[in-house]
Amino acid sequence: MMEPGSVRDYSITERLLRTGVKQKVFRRDIHIDIVNRTLHELFDLFSHESKMVEAGFHRKEMFDHILIPYFRGISTAEGILLLEKNRKLLD
Repeated sequence: MMEPGSVRDYSITERLLRTGVKQKVFRRDIHIDIVNRTLHELFDLFSHESKMVEAGFHRKEMFDHILIPYFRGISTAEGILLLEKNRKLLD
């Protein structure tokens, strides 16, 4: 699925989400299309033109306070453990 006028390819993150559900890392009750589109909206917050970046928020702070909680919310208990275990790699 490509957004009109965009080079963004939603299929990559969609495959990641579907794989995560199959591997029981992400909850099976998530709505893949909504979660996928929301992820891309969240990614836009990290662009140079973002009001968040313009307001002076560092990308690391945004990652810690936006993306990590989002991923925790769509994750299973097993997924949360993986996220926490690998959290040090992200720092």
